[in-house]
Amino acid sequence: MQRNGVGSFGKLFWAGISENRGLRAYVKRLRRALAEEGIPFDRKQFSPHITLIRNAVYKNDQKIPVRVPPVGEMKAANISLMKSERGRNGMIYTEIGSIGEDNG
Repeated sequence: MQRNGVGSFGKLFWAGISENRGLRAYVKRLRRALAEEGIPFDRKQFSPHITLIRNAVYKNDQKIPVRVPPVGEMKAANISLMKSERGRNGMIYTEIGSIGEDNG
């Protein structure tokens, strides 16, 4: 997955996030803490992104045209640690912890 821009992977349409040293350092610390506690996690390369559309259905098998997204910034007020499990009808996401302005 590219680091910024937009793209699709199967039925998922996403927007990538530019390189961010603070975020990368946070993920490194989080993964180390999870490993120390024996909590399993996805060890794939970290690719920060925002999922825009999941399970997209394309009319006439056409893909969503990839365009250059507008440049902008956003501040994340909260970070949630999510558990994802494959369920009968797709993925099931459960928040198992969070930190941020809303919850300390």
